[in-house]
Amino acid sequence: GPYYFTVDQTAPTGQLSISDGTDTSVFKKLSDTLRYWIFKQSPVTVNGTAEDATSGLSTAEYMVYAPDQTGDSFSGLTYEQLASIGADTWKPWTGSVTINASEKGFLYLKLTDKAGNVSFINTSDGIIVDDGTGMDVQITPQTDVPKNGVYKADVPFKINVTAPEDDKAFTGIHHIDWRVEANGKTTQSGNYDSKTDTDANRAAILRQFSHSETVKSSLNNSNDVKIFVSVEDWAGNRKETSISLAIDTTDPKISASYDNNNVKNNLYFNTERNMTLTVRERNFNEDDLVLPLQIGKNNVRVSMQDIRDGKYGLTMVSDRVDSEKNTSNDAYTDNRTNTYVIGFGHAEDCDEDFHVSAQVSDLAGNETNQIQFANGSKATDA
Repeated sequence: GPYYFTVDQTAPTGQLSISDGTDTSVFKKLSDTLRYWIFKQSPVTVNGTAEDATSGLSTAEYMVYAPDQTGDSFSGLTYEQLASIGADTWKPWTGSVTINASEKGFLYLKLTDKAGNVSFINTSDGIIVDDGTGMDVQITPQTDVPKNGVYKADVPFKINVTAPEDDKAFTGIHHIDWRVEANGKTTQSGNYDSKTDTDANRAAILRQFSHSETVKSSLNNSNDVKIFVSVEDWAGNRKETSISLAIDTTDPKISASYDNNNVKNNLYFNTERNMTLTVRERNFNEDDLVLPLQIGKNNVRVSMQDIRDGKYGLTMVSDRVDSEKNTSNDAYTDNRTNTYVIGFGHAEDCDEDFHVSAQVSDLAGNETNQIQFANGSKATDA
């Protein structure tokens, strides 16, 4: 009888597809140029179909190729390289495969028909499933922290974002936003989208970024200053960090008044005299408040504790009253006052000449040695 045979020299065909519910990417050939481009937080499924019109499909197999990033794009496996890969590397294709969390790769599909023709299809866009654990975000002031922790000038700082080299499933830095807040209100802000939100950066998988900024003291004169940096990778994972600062650019103010201004002969008082001393200062430190007094012919530097101890014939009539006593440090305002009432002439044998001055430094190092006396308080004015 007749002898029938079929000549089949055409390799099988097929396609791979990746869909995120909105967009679908389809791949129908062997591509020699690869790039990592599909970035997700949750597992990604690759679907595929295959057929051979003449002799029929014999086998369909796949493997996941997961090279490290070597640039914006890089060479894929050639036909010859794929043909030389051993059978134990290829797995049976069942219509789909899933790239899970912390995994990445390009899917290669190997199709063989019953005539022995072989074709390869690959996803030229690689998949990375990034769980967001790899980003490290640091904010570092570029000046030494002051002795008392309160700055008095601009504070330069550096933003550093890095991903460890062993995090092979990192999708790259996408967005970086920063802002400065004082008392809960934004005073400065910015981003680096012109450098990070680009196709070239997306393909290159940017793993490190640093930039310098400055907290402007003129805009952030507060004990409640915060720097926030928020970083988002290309999979949509977001990480935010912040640091707190205190900035004080305001000099202290000292004022004084007396309860007895009944002066005799422009200089003398024949009864005790009480001075109300008020220091207006957000970051007040009593240890840095001193009264340089001339008592008779002696010059002494008198602390508040000296007065409490009754030294130099002085009396603490009313001790320190803090107008913001029950306020937390970051909520202190420049209207904060600390007030003392100091008595002259209360002690026995205390007849003496007093020349009064005062000086104070705040925790930031701002200082003054000027007293604003109330009208009529100076002996020569009373």
